[in-house]
Amino acid sequence: MKKFEIGTYRTYLGETEAIYHVEKVTEKTVVITIHKGGKYEKTKRCKIVDNGINQYCEFEGIFFESDNDKIA
Repeated sequence: MKKFEIGTYRTYLGETEAIYHVEKVTEKTVVITIHKGGKYEKTKRCKIVDNGINQYCEFEGIFFESDNDKIA
């Protein structure tokens, strides 16, 4: 099973690419930042949901999964 790791990730929302940063991971929560360093930066702690294959969380109506493409 793939779990969240600290780093920078890429996901696609339709045809739009979204880059987000995983700042901190605990057993039950993950801290995610979108638009890091920009005017619209948002950081939120999300509850991790484990479905047996991977982990995911919901942030501002967007679902982030632990198996998204890792950039750095």
